[in-house]
Amino acid sequence: VFLLGITDLFAQTLYVPGTIVKGKNASYYCSSENEIFIKVNNVNNVDTTTTMYYDDGTVVPFDVGSAVIATKTEDLVRVFQEALTQKETNILKSKIIHLLILNVVTDKQGNTREITFKFLNDDPVMTKFDPDRLYQLEQELKKILKLDPNSLDKSIKNVKYFLPIDYKDLK
Repeated sequence: VFLLGITDLFAQTLYVPGTIVKGKNASYYCSSENEIFIKVNNVNNVDTTTTMYYDDGTVVPFDVGSAVIATKTEDLVRVFQEALTQKETNILKSKIIHLLILNVVTDKQGNTREITFKFLNDDPVMTKFDPDRLYQLEQELKKILKLDPNSLDKSIKNVKYFLPIDYKDLK
């Protein structure tokens, strides 16, 4: 397994916009946010837009709503780093302008339901990250990503937000 991880670092990009990358545990749809970012979401995600809706079906204005993120940045970085090999961590630490962006969809209690990953199209690790490892990372992140339920507008169906993981924060 360790040798496989090293070989994967030199493999070709897995996440090509317009394709579905399949693993044993999950499949991910790849699209491009623009020419710079690759967007990867679990094919089982249902709410894949950035638009939020009230329970009555009307669109929440873009400038409405604020929620308090209960997750600490250190915990976010720790969970991400635990999913990486030491070699991957070292590679990413050297990429000071790179980051991983998480687009998160939560329920009315602030629990994470879905995550979409966004990373630069030249990211030396995430573009080659095995889909089963990505699924494991997704599951671990869902456990810790949380909004303070008292800060949520309960009339909004699914609250959406994004969080960056800056590679310079890796230890």
